[in-house]
Order: sequence, then structure tokens, then C-alpha cells
Amino acid sequence: MVSMRHLEMHELLGLRDGEETARGRAHLEYCESCRRELERLYRMQAELRALPAFTPPRDLWPRIAELEARRRRRRRWWAVGSAGLAAAALAGFLVLGGDAAREADEGGVDGWVAEATSQDLGPFIERSRELETLLRTYTPQYQVYDAPTALAVSALEDRIWVLDRMLSEGRQTGAERVVLRQLWDERVATLETLVGIQLGETRPVSGPQAVWR
Repeated sequence: MVSMRHLEMHELLGLRDGEETARGRAHLEYCESCRRELERLYRMQAELRALPAFTPPRDLWPRIAELEARRRRRRRWWAVGSAGLAAAALAGFLVLGGDAAREADEGGVDGWVAEATSQDLGPFIERSRELETLLRTYTPQYQVYDAPTALAVSALEDRIWVLDRMLSEGRQTGAERVVLRQLWDERVATLETLVGIQLGETRPVSGPQAVWR
């Protein structure tokens, strides 16, 4: 007796790839739906084989390595306090070179000590300091995230890094205070979202995958 159950995808893929079974072939003789699905898989296979060969750029892996290095340097401010950051910057200059020292100097609020008591920027700088302290206190060295949360955390960290670069450039070029205030406002909001995720108070829609960070 022929089964009335439609073929599963792995069975159809097996038929497509020549791994035939008696039940599969018998089912195809009377099941038009499964025949159409198998024909679709054949067409897809042919279309994929017809695609032009793709050779990744030679600098692809160095670019990926540089992005990962930036992310690690950016996360470093959560791991050290103000004095530790200054020491890390000095050590980075001596051991790693000027770029590492500049990266450390641009991260966090430590480059804005002189503005910490100003009326327009001071509250944002102080709030940023509080939030970074929370991150240092409650973020473990290794943490398991589901995939949506890992993407959200990475995007927030990237945004903070961009904001710090913009703030550093604005300070060096004498940007208007209203512009600096807007950047600090966004930095605080981004940090608050990141802290909320780390503490479990805010969480993106979760999926089944887990990601180590």
C-alpha cells in the first residue's frame, strides 16, 4: 500500500541527489505535489550551478580582523575604570603604538573631565559614567546571547563607538555646544538601552540560536 504522507524535504533532496528509495519513487508516481516540488529543487540546483564564480576580495579577512579588533578595543572600556583606562592608554602607546592609545582615549567619558561640571554637557557626562559603571559591574567576561540579542548588543556597541569618534572630532574641531549636547544625549540613550539588555530589563525578540560573546 502506498503511503499518503507527502515526502519530507530531506527525502526530496535525497531523490534529487540520486539517493532513491522505493517508497519515494512509488510516492512520486501518484503525487503531483511532490513531483512539482522535486522539479523545483532540480531547477534551483541548475540555477545555482549557473551562477558566476565568486572570488572574495584579497583584503576581506584583514578587514574582518580589523573590525573584530576594533570591537575588542571598544569593549575594553567596560572592563576598566577611569584610572585603569588612563593606564591602558599609556601602555597602549608604549606597547601597541599611538593608534591603540588614541582608541582608548576616545572611548568613554574620561576625555571629557573638564566638561563634567558644565551645565549643558555635565549631566550627560555624569549619566554616561554611571551607565558605564553598571556595565563594568554587571557584564560578565563571557555571556551567552540568543542571536537577535547578540545582534542588538553589537549594533549598540558600534553606535557608541561611532558617537565617541564624533564627539572626539567635535571637541578637536570646536563644534557648537548644541551639536555636542545632541551627541551626548544620543550616547546616553544608547547606553541606557545597552544596560537594559545586559540586565535583562530590555530584550529583543528572541530566536532559538545562542551566540557566545
